[in-house]
Amino acid sequence: MNMDFEQLLKQEVQKAARQDYEEITAKAQAYPYKFSKEFNEKMKGIIREEKKKAKKKRRVHILLVAAILLILNAGIVLANDDLREKVGTLIIHFLRTTSISMIPGKQRIPKKHFNSYNWPIYRKAIIYYMKQRIR
Repeated sequence: MNMDFEQLLKQEVQKAARQDYEEITAKAQAYPYKFSKEFNEKMKGIIREEKKKAKKKRRVHILLVAAILLILNAGIVLANDDLREKVGTLIIHFLRTTSISMIPGKQRIPKKHFNSYNWPIYRKAIIYYMKQRIR
């Protein structure tokens, strides 16, 4: 008899809870609530800021993955003697034939007057590479 009373009590509590829930939801649906313009603008601003943060974070992750891939590829290339020599000659050719202007709106300096292999740091790198190649 005790089991029947507990089951009956449980069913009645569930019915009462369901009725309360239905009454509350019916009242809430009957009341049309609109957010204020200030609230909507504030929420749009917050959402915009969060999207910018997420986009920036995504860019950083992409750049990190790209940097790791470049480092791995450079290690693979430098591990092979034939590839290392070809890449070295390609770098030397690139350094001898390119010039860079870092100031926007300025005219590029003619290549015959300003080759990048005349820059001291590149000159040292080329000399070091050539010495390693001779050995």
